[in-house]
Amino acid sequence: MIDQIPEKTGAAARGRRCWLVVVLAVATVALFAYNVQQGFFLCDDAFISFRYVRHFADGDGLVWNVGERVEGYSNFLWVILLGVCMKIGVQPEISSVVFGIASGLLLLAVLTAFSARVYGRHSLLTWFAPLALASSPAFAAWCTGGLETMMYALLIFAGVASLLQARGDVAGERRWLLASSLIFALANLTRPDAPLFAGLAALFFFGEKILKERRLPVRAALTWSLPYVAIVASHLLWRHSYYGYWLPNTYYAKVNKPWWDQGLRYLDLFADGYGIYFLLPLIALALFWRPRFEGWLFATVVGGWSTYVAKIGGDWMQDRMLIVLIPLLYWLVGDGLERLSLSVAKPRYAKGLAALTAVLALAILGLTFQGNRAEVSMKYIGSGKETSMAEMVERKIASVNALRFYAFNRTQQGLFLRSLVDEGLLPKDLVLGVGGAGALPYYVMWPAVDFIGLTDTHVAHQSADNAVHVLAGHQQWASLDYLRERGVIMLDALNQIVFDEPYDPDNDPHAVYRIMVIPSVKLRTVKVKGKYLTFATLGTEEEFQQVFGHLEVIE
Repeated sequence: MIDQIPEKTGAAARGRRCWLVVVLAVATVALFAYNVQQGFFLCDDAFISFRYVRHFADGDGLVWNVGERVEGYSNFLWVILLGVCMKIGVQPEISSVVFGIASGLLLLAVLTAFSARVYGRHSLLTWFAPLALASSPAFAAWCTGGLETMMYALLIFAGVASLLQARGDVAGERRWLLASSLIFALANLTRPDAPLFAGLAALFFFGEKILKERRLPVRAALTWSLPYVAIVASHLLWRHSYYGYWLPNTYYAKVNKPWWDQGLRYLDLFADGYGIYFLLPLIALALFWRPRFEGWLFATVVGGWSTYVAKIGGDWMQDRMLIVLIPLLYWLVGDGLERLSLSVAKPRYAKGLAALTAVLALAILGLTFQGNRAEVSMKYIGSGKETSMAEMVERKIASVNALRFYAFNRTQQGLFLRSLVDEGLLPKDLVLGVGGAGALPYYVMWPAVDFIGLTDTHVAHQSADNAVHVLAGHQQWASLDYLRERGVIMLDALNQIVFDEPYDPDNDPHAVYRIMVIPSVKLRTVKVKGKYLTFATLGTEEEFQQVFGHLEVIE
């Protein structure tokens, strides 16, 4: 190809080509490692899965509360993997990060191999997308986080790449179709929205075969579809028999009314923060000047998924739902660089121009990423302790820095409350009502009622007419009557229970959250071991005194 480094004879030339590959591979891994170290965090939502993992490892089943079957996770395969690790003694806080980073490295490898198939293994353009991806702070940060985000991105890209490999390998078509089918099935077990990706990829692949061959490729279609359908259907039947529903409880809690304005804002923040607007001309060039089949497939997947994300209001966590698109976008940019070089230079100079523009684009992206690393968080909620619930409610998207601080804070609260339980100062079976159903209930290990419904069937299945657009995925709210019926004693009405200083209602950064969520409950404060526990209780005064009367009651 035009952008291929010319083949030269002799051991010296081959050695130079090998050294170039080694240098680019090392640079990619080094950039990735640096950004992972800079962006490392665990998010609070990961601890929802961790609680299921703990109960699974303890033999209590895939449950939120022991004895209650509700699918409050949407990452079945991820939970099973972490559960197996916990059974052999590896805590999910560790195994989730190991799997996430390994998935990120594998995704870089698969993206490199795919680009090499198109451009040649010694082409500089082969390395543009991997280097750009490794430079992305969002990509690296979500290799940690504790969620299935990166494993899902790996499976989606590998499934699409395998299907495209089948298109170019007639002799090995059946093998690649089978691989793609199995990979997409694993992606579906990882997240239930994978059929959108699988369906669009299959539509492109089999649509082209029908147009070329003028007939339905029955054998190829069966080879691809049967393994996928068998695995996905088996899981659906198991889910229905175990939980009583065809979809995860999180679907019913999150996906109700369309929220286009917030979803478009979510896409805009992502595009603005990571240079997508700057890259659009190159993407357009790849699609409209001597386009490749791969490019239009990738663009269609990006468009389809972006539309879905916009419809549901995006996500309250920075970039999480769009990480899966970054490899596709950067590959399109690299393809646009090739088209640019071909359009403005003679063939003999195109290779050098493509290499130069790739280096310049990477440099600009790198500067953009590093400049935005601190600034982009301010476009979301804030960067840490300064973040208030008022800002969260107003902006509706949390930066990675804010997520890091929130999870750390909730972890410390959960560990402190657990220490009170272990010392006999609080009961082991106290029923907790919580909105941030992550690290705090994971560590304290009380029975917990999630009043936004992610892990509660009753709340999740309320009428969509009752949904409130506070945060994406946090649109259903339990009534006080329901929380009383569930026996909630301690209600996390402020999204924080443990305070270092006495709670001051006149200087309350959580007031907006409380007013919007649970406006009519009385707050109580007790002092224990130098800390102040501030919460709402829905029981009677007698029940309150029975549980907390031996502590120093402030109000």
